Amino acid sequence: MKPVEAVGKTVEEAVQSALSDLGLTKDETEIEILDEGSKGLFGLVGRRHARVIVRPLAKADLSESRQAIVMEASRPADDSLEDSEDEVDEVSDRLSLDNDVSGESRGYAFLEELMHLMDVDVEITESQSEDITLLEVEGKSLGVLIGRRGETLNSIQSLVNLAANRDARAFGSSDRERYVVDIGGYRKRREEILSSKALELAKRVTREQRDEVLEPMSALERRVVHMALRDYEGVETHSEGREPYRRIVISPKE
Repeated sequence: MKPVEAVGKTVEEAVQSALSDLGLTKDETEIEILDEGSKGLFGLVGRRHARVIVRPLAKADLSESRQAIVMEASRPADDSLEDSEDEVDEVSDRLSLDNDVSGESRGYAFLEELMHLMDVDVEITESQSEDITLLEVEGKSLGVLIGRRGETLNSIQSLVNLAANRDARAFGSSDRERYVVDIGGYRKRREEILSSKALELAKRVTREQRDEVLEPMSALERRVVHMALRDYEGVETHSEGREPYRRIVISPKE
């Protein structure tokens, strides 16, 4: 069954139109939002319809367990892992996380099983950098695992950290395990973009002597900006606002 592209006044209307054409439900499809649309000025000038592509999943008869896991991984991530720990319990209980993972870490085992249950064919590479374990995922059609502005990727990373640390505590370990998950090199590309943008804005701040405010971003991405401008003369950075709308402000140094 081929993907269907549809338009509507809203994203939901466009999705429902495509689902109707396919004769499927949301749980049996993958939805890609091409354009969220716009009401335009006073709903008259510059109005733009929403546009989506809806793709049938490889196996429409998903089990109830797998559906729940996919939905959980697609939720926006919370930067505070400790505050979200209860949210992973039901998901991780459905995953066969084995403490004996043949030399691989707990996080690797959890991520491998999660990818299997989400029915995606990927390869996972694990490496260590100081106190952080990096899990790099490569394969085809990785967009669904990354999500809009990396939201699904951040959710997957949160699940990996929560599940691995909960399992570690169950086996008597008090050490905090830290995992960074990257899919298709997204984080590396995003880091380069953020660093370049931060330097460009820093130049503008020193030139015009006024603050520049960046878009809301995750704690991991805010750290990239802070580090990029740590030694930049003439500016200073700080974060303001509450999650998930917390953002960085670049200011002239007094």
